[in-house]
Amino acid sequence: MSVRWLLALAIILSAATLLIARFSLTTPSAVEAALSAPPIPPATVEVEMRVVKIEAVSRGTVEFVGLREVVLPNLPGLSDSTPIVTSSRPDGDQLTSGDVLLGVSYRPVIVLEGDTPLVRDLATGSEGPDVEILQAALARLGFLDAVEVDGRFGSETRRALSGLYEQAGYSAPLAGRRVFAPMSELWITPDTDLQVRTMASPGTRLSDGESVGTISTPEFVVVTRVQQREVSEMSIGDAVTILDETTGEAEDAIVSSISPVPDTETGLVRVTISVDTAFDADRDYRVTIALSQSDGEVLAVPETAIYSGSGGTSYLLQMVDGRAERIDVTVGIAGLDGFAEVTPSPSAVLRAGDAVLIGPEQ
Repeated sequence: MSVRWLLALAIILSAATLLIARFSLTTPSAVEAALSAPPIPPATVEVEMRVVKIEAVSRGTVEFVGLREVVLPNLPGLSDSTPIVTSSRPDGDQLTSGDVLLGVSYRPVIVLEGDTPLVRDLATGSEGPDVEILQAALARLGFLDAVEVDGRFGSETRRALSGLYEQAGYSAPLAGRRVFAPMSELWITPDTDLQVRTMASPGTRLSDGESVGTISTPEFVVVTRVQQREVSEMSIGDAVTILDETTGEAEDAIVSSISPVPDTETGLVRVTISVDTAFDADRDYRVTIALSQSDGEVLAVPETAIYSGSGGTSYLLQMVDGRAERIDVTVGIAGLDGFAEVTPSPSAVLRAGDAVLIGPEQ
């Protein structure tokens, strides 16, 4: 046989070998083996040491304590004048007995401390409990001696009124030629440690019985509303964190009151929170109320790692040398973040860092 024929035969044999190898790789069993995925290892998480908390998270707004409208049943002013605000106090201004609340047609509305407002003008010869209320207010300001608080409007009361008006920067009102006390110019209120929240600005035209602004005590609270199921875990004195998301600053506070009944429209329960730091009233805040928590750091796992056994038992599947071993546990506090406190049975060993199975049991 010639060399040429031997070379041709070698080429034919090589091609046949490659063709046979190609077909052997593409058999159904080879294709299935090539496409089959490797086994997926079980999903695990590590046991942690952490404080488990139950918290109620909501939005809160600022409310001023004792907020109320200022309504003047009768307006002061010069004779035949149009009732227009001629002077006013700025929002946030402090206000106490003897201060001028606002001016109407160049006459003052003076704040005085007393249990009930005046219901009539008082003048020489007037007698009654309203005279005594006025006299007591003047005595507290030092314009009248305590022994002269007798419920009878006389010369000493007139002199005291003159002193009050002089201090306020206005002339005392006269009926004829004698000083009197017009109900329209003396605004009597039980609380005199006050702060202006809103007040009609100069130039505002008023009508009798119309609100001229709002006042409150200087105190304020943060008010939030929570679900009824959360209230069952809540108590007065519970710790609160108020977060200003605009600045990122957080302040500690406490629950000061819980409404006994939910809102009829929303079903939410009003919760009042005492605060020491000033908050802007023009926006809301993130409020977190700590309802309960574990006693310090405890062993904890995601709730998806806890399996239910017969008879109400619970267990974990701890991964040991690639095998899942059952560990019976008692479940404690379950936080709203998905973690739950677990205590292993006395015969079991469970430590922080141990791997436990999560998801469906395999």
